[in-house]
Amino acid sequence: MSVASPTLGRSWYTQFWPWFLISLLAVNIVASVAALMLALHHADPLVSDDWYTRGLAINRDLGRAEEAVRLGVGATVRVDTERAELVVTLDRASDAAELEVALQHPTVAARDRVYLLARSGPATYRGALGGALSGRWYVSLGPRSGDWRVSAPLTFAPGTSGRLVPES
Repeated sequence: MSVASPTLGRSWYTQFWPWFLISLLAVNIVASVAALMLALHHADPLVSDDWYTRGLAINRDLGRAEEAVRLGVGATVRVDTERAELVVTLDRASDAAELEVALQHPTVAARDRVYLLARSGPATYRGALGGALSGRWYVSLGPRSGDWRVSAPLTFAPGTSGRLVPES
């Protein structure tokens, strides 16, 4: 006595398992195409074309940092939310008319900012922000003449200030 199979005599396209396996492959193909499209439209930035020039500039920046150590320059950076200003107070009076403050975002280069702060006192400099500033930034400040430079990572939040000290 033979047992008849319920699938015998039926065409393959009326079966469950072939369509299940085909659907797994189809989902994989769609996901791969979607991943490819995301990768093409949101590519990571490549190494800059001027990498050699930037590498040479590191030595110049190290000289500026050493000069800040020699002069004993330190600064407090604060965001004045009422006036929408960036306020820098140096530890010692400076004869620079303007300070250049560069804020580099840790992950998004398009959010980097550079501010010119005007002197408002013997050791105080102020400048308009032009927008809210919060989160973690790499802050670098110095006079426009480029004599010295102080840099450090700072986290900005309303009502807080950050401290920059020269690296020895």
